Amino acid sequence: MRKIYFILSLFTTISLTGQTIDDLYRYSGEFISGTARFQAMGGAFGALGGDVSASQINPAASAVMTQGQFAITASIFNDKTIADFGGEQNKSNRGNIDMTQAGGAIVYESDQSNWNKIAFGLSYDLSKQFNQSVYAEGSTTQGMDQFFLYFAQGIPLNDLSLFENEYIEEAYERIGIEQGYGNQQAFLGLYGGLIEAEDNNPSTSSYFSNADYDNLNQVFELESRGRIGKYALNASAAYQDFLYLGASVNFYDLFYERFNYITENGFSANSNIQNASFDNYLFTRGNGINVSLGGILRIKDLFRLGLSYQTPTIYQLTDETSQQINSNYAFEDVRYIDYSIINLFEDYKIKTPSIFTASTAFVIGQTLLISADYSTTDYATAEFKDKRGIFDNENSQVASIFQKSNTLRIGSELKLNPISIRFGIQRQSATQKNSNLGEMKVNSFGIGYTYGLSRIDFALVGSSRQEQQYFFDTVLNNSASTKINNVSAVFTYTLNL
Repeated sequence: MRKIYFILSLFTTISLTGQTIDDLYRYSGEFISGTARFQAMGGAFGALGGDVSASQINPAASAVMTQGQFAITASIFNDKTIADFGGEQNKSNRGNIDMTQAGGAIVYESDQSNWNKIAFGLSYDLSKQFNQSVYAEGSTTQGMDQFFLYFAQGIPLNDLSLFENEYIEEAYERIGIEQGYGNQQAFLGLYGGLIEAEDNNPSTSSYFSNADYDNLNQVFELESRGRIGKYALNASAAYQDFLYLGASVNFYDLFYERFNYITENGFSANSNIQNASFDNYLFTRGNGINVSLGGILRIKDLFRLGLSYQTPTIYQLTDETSQQINSNYAFEDVRYIDYSIINLFEDYKIKTPSIFTASTAFVIGQTLLISADYSTTDYATAEFKDKRGIFDNENSQVASIFQKSNTLRIGSELKLNPISIRFGIQRQSATQKNSNLGEMKVNSFGIGYTYGLSRIDFALVGSSRQEQQYFFDTVLNNSASTKINNVSAVFTYTLNL
């Protein structure tokens, strides 16, 4: 199939496509990933070592190790999403298998200096994954016709008309390039039959809806996939085995792909529109970078304190979008506007929030350890990095909608050589003001078996979080309240070097 690519300037799109506050939230924060031991203990490793994933939380943790390590991890995920919309609940499931961690650390010890140990690490971790299915169906008083009317009102009909001998897909492309995203949506609504000009005068700029309804049935389906991979270069050092300091440079590789489909029926008997559909595709790819700093203080052999700070992540991203529209009242040729036509957008940058973590751990001999981390992430500080004022409205919305979110992680491990048993919990508070959105609960259990220099670990992790899934990127507030339940089985092989 022939693909047509064209670039829409951010000067003309007014950031009304994939560039919304949902992007800032989607790419902010990090989920707990890493080795099975790390996840089984809830990721509460900010004051601990002994695991290559501990430096995710505190980069000083690698110097706590007594020997080098290499570990590799695979995970099986199963997501169940419960969507509540228009008084109806619908469930959907999605599963996948992925390599979620690989990395190692090398430790050098010396008795020639008070700085008696240094460690270097290199690791990959799955920072976030976006594999999800959502199905929502219910009654609404806001149809997609209102979305297109919003953009069309005030645009002269002549701006939305085809040139002589011009194909409809060529006009869609031309209007996007010359007039921007908003006029392009008005063009879709007009030729998709959802809206119509008051008269055929080329200068008319008033439009009306061809849809008549009190309550209509609206179906929203979403299929998404993607992930944020984190690649960390770590260095740390120990001072007389009671003070540990470390730093990491973290590089991120991001891709996100989403199809969403909206269909409507149940219109009034006298409505010109009796059925309609509107499909959108979004593909986002980019890279990011941040720095982590941390320290751990060891008080005798029993008690440890840790502090760490991760700077904001700066991402540079690129979006591609495609659209399709249809209805029983559409122009026949509108079918030629399909996924073969790709809208490209200028690169843009976002800044996600920093993360501050305080940690403590009790190590009781060689048998029991208990650890806890407390992290804060201020989602209201996320923003589009923009010197031209294009995203001022979105940045203002972020500051007014989002808030600081706190996360508590607690973990424990009982060592009954050669077997270890682990438990963990994680609780994250709401990320949005006056709501429970973003709240997350995680419970985990794990077991490990050590033989010689090798260890095999298993973890079972269950999580639940609340989110709001909007059907349109802008204008309409149609949305489903979603509860996302995830169960993952995690397997790790660790080799002590």
